[in-house]
Amino acid sequence: QSINISQGSGANVTILTGETKVVYLDGAGSGAAVVDANAKLANTDDYLDVGNVTGSQAISFSNSVNEITLTGDATLSFTGAVSGTPATTTLIVNQDGTGGHSITWPAAAKYAGGVEPPQTTGASDIDIWSIFTVDGGTTLFVSLGLKDAS
Repeated sequence: QSINISQGSGANVTILTGETKVVYLDGAGSGAAVVDANAKLANTDDYLDVGNVTGSQAISFSNSVNEITLTGDATLSFTGAVSGTPATTTLIVNQDGTGGHSITWPAAAKYAGGVEPPQTTGASDIDIWSIFTVDGGTTLFVSLGLKDAS
């Protein structure tokens, strides 16, 4: 069973009931794209405590807030963004009781003035970052909203 929505000669949308898929068609009925409807829902979960992190770590745009505790240096990647759909997440970065750990951001990260803000690395320090994309994560706009919130 499906629900069809049409707008004159514009785009058609088919929603397959009982599924999490949405089919987008151009006005001529060609150029179909099947998209997981859940992926179109930005920030479906409010908060995720990822826990202790060292090495590679994926951060999901599906959560409006992600929190990590660095127990070693970490290389971040970002998942769950859909091109053409704005996605944002807040990342709370805690240093463990030792501190001295750093984050390596993806090459896609862009910063105000083109310069990555310096991270806080003291024992038990906390930084709060905002990450935004509209192109599925090809470009990540990253800002340090609160530095050294210890």
